[in-house]
Amino acid sequence: MFLLFGGVRIAGENGACPTIFIIRPKSVPHRPFSVRGEVSLAEHQAGRRDRRILAAGYDEAVHETLTYTAPWGKLLWTSTLVASAIMLAVPFFLQRAAAPRSVTVLFGGGMVLTWVVCALFAVKGYRVEDGDLVIERPLWEKRVPLAGLRLVRHSKNLMRGAIRVGNGGLFVFAGWYWSSRHGWFHLAGNDILGRAVILEWRDKKWIITPENPLAFVREVEELGL
Repeated sequence: MFLLFGGVRIAGENGACPTIFIIRPKSVPHRPFSVRGEVSLAEHQAGRRDRRILAAGYDEAVHETLTYTAPWGKLLWTSTLVASAIMLAVPFFLQRAAAPRSVTVLFGGGMVLTWVVCALFAVKGYRVEDGDLVIERPLWEKRVPLAGLRLVRHSKNLMRGAIRVGNGGLFVFAGWYWSSRHGWFHLAGNDILGRAVILEWRDKKWIITPENPLAFVREVEELGL
C-alpha cells in the first residue's frame, strides 16, 4: 500500500521500514495572469492589458498599454443629428432663396467649415501609455501627462450644472467647461451623462468618457501614478 502526499510517496509493507520515493513534479509552465487575479469580461472589453508575470518567484516582466473606446451617448447622437441637419441645410436654403452670392458663401460656407472642424475634433478613444493619457482623434492625438495626478473618479453627476465654452455636442463634447463643484476643467468625451470620469491635478482637471469608467479608474489607480 502507499499514501501520496503532494509530491512524496511513502511505501511500506508489513511494518517494514518504508521507502520514500520523491516524485519530482514537472516544471511549472509560464502562464500569463493578472496582478488583480481574475479579469472580468467588461475589463477585457474596456481595456486590453499586455501583462506577463512568471509564476513561482521567477523574474517579472510587465508591458502594458490600456486602451479604451469612447462610445457615443444618446445626447451626443441627438445633438449631432439635429445640428448636422441644420448646418448642412443652410447653404441649400440660401441658394433656393436667391440670396446674394456673398451671403451664401459667408454663411453657408461658414456652416460647412464649422461642421468639418468639429468632426475632426471627435474623440475616437483613449490610451494610457508611458505615463500619459492619450486622447485619440481622427488625425492626431492629445497627450496629457499623468504625473502628479491626485484623483481619478467616476460619477454620473460630474457634468451637472456645467456651463460650456466650446463644442456642446457636434460630434463631441469638448473644450472648457465650468461648474460650481469643479470650477474650470477640460472636457473631451462622448457620453457625459453615463461615463464621465474626472482626473484632477493640482493645477488642472480633465473629464473624459471611456467605455468602462470603473475599469478605467481601477487600472489608473493600479499604475500608482
